[in-house]
Amino acid sequence: MNIKQLKYFLVVAEERQITSAAKKLYIAQPPLSYQLKQLEKEVGVQLFVRTAHGIELTEEGKVFQKYAEKIVALSISAQSQIHQIKEGELGKIRIGVISSCGGVVPNEQFKKLVKYYPNVSFEGNGNIEIGDNVKIGTNTILCANQDGGIKIGENTIIAGNN
Repeated sequence: MNIKQLKYFLVVAEERQITSAAKKLYIAQPPLSYQLKQLEKEVGVQLFVRTAHGIELTEEGKVFQKYAEKIVALSISAQSQIHQIKEGELGKIRIGVISSCGGVVPNEQFKKLVKYYPNVSFEGNGNIEIGDNVKIGTNTILCANQDGGIKIGENTIIAGNN
């Protein structure tokens, strides 16, 4: 069983006809029927009753539909989160603020960072409030540079006028 088969199953269950489901999926009818038969073979039950007017879900098919919807939704969610992490839109930044930066952090650039990347969480030492519901409270090195940017470590500027 794979995600593609589950998606096919869900479209057929929604359309209640193989022909219209095949059109919606942009595939031919025989490969769609084959995938459904493979799925039924794998789960060991008949998921559909074929009638003169189309297809209806069996009781087992109705139960399977609920699980298939959850699995497909989880797959989409996982892909989305992985993409967000890859693009730097989701994750955690650990921040340590030394006493000489206390009056400079948080600055407007940092507040912009929080605004544009709401799914990035921050950890740090001290109790620095950056904006709505964002506090830095355990370890990394952060300091604002001369142009108002934020510097993490030696060379990484995450916001600034450069």
